[in-house]
Amino acid sequence: MTFGLLWIFCACNVSTTQDKKTVLSNNDTIKGLTIKDGSVKIDTFVILTHQNLDPLLAVIEKTDLKTYRQVSDIPAFLVDFLKIVTKDSFSIANPNEDWQVGCDVSDGLPSRQLIYFGLADNIALLTYLTGGIGESEHILIFKFSSEKITDFWCGNVMADLTNKEEILKYIKENRAKKWGLGTNIIYL
Repeated sequence: MTFGLLWIFCACNVSTTQDKKTVLSNNDTIKGLTIKDGSVKIDTFVILTHQNLDPLLAVIEKTDLKTYRQVSDIPAFLVDFLKIVTKDSFSIANPNEDWQVGCDVSDGLPSRQLIYFGLADNIALLTYLTGGIGESEHILIFKFSSEKITDFWCGNVMADLTNKEEILKYIKENRAKKWGLGTNIIYL
């Protein structure tokens, strides 16, 4: 029990220091994140209580997202942002490529696998899998302007969501459920 609580506390306080090449600065205001003294921290309260989710869903619903299925199609500024908040290289495989699914670490394999990426002029929707004890799907929503993130939300689900419609339906049906969009832990 103590280990579980410690793990939850650590997972919910994700923080990282950025390098000089990043897409964020101390002057940036990003819903869902706190940026202070060169450190970026996911605002777990905003994310887990879905305070910024409704406006993001409204934009996604009325926007035609172009669907991509290759990691190379994810814009560099989004990948750079994900490297900052994950504190790793954000390694991700294309669909149907080998990736690090289980607990046995295989050198060189990406730790994630892309499921869906949708992009428009100012919003992006990304889903991917991570492994470990079991597979988990992550949903990330980014709002941006001129390659600067202005809003961010993320959730974890145990479903195979492969397009915008499925993702929106799942979020709407599960957002009010306890543990419905993420087990109350944020990990990317």
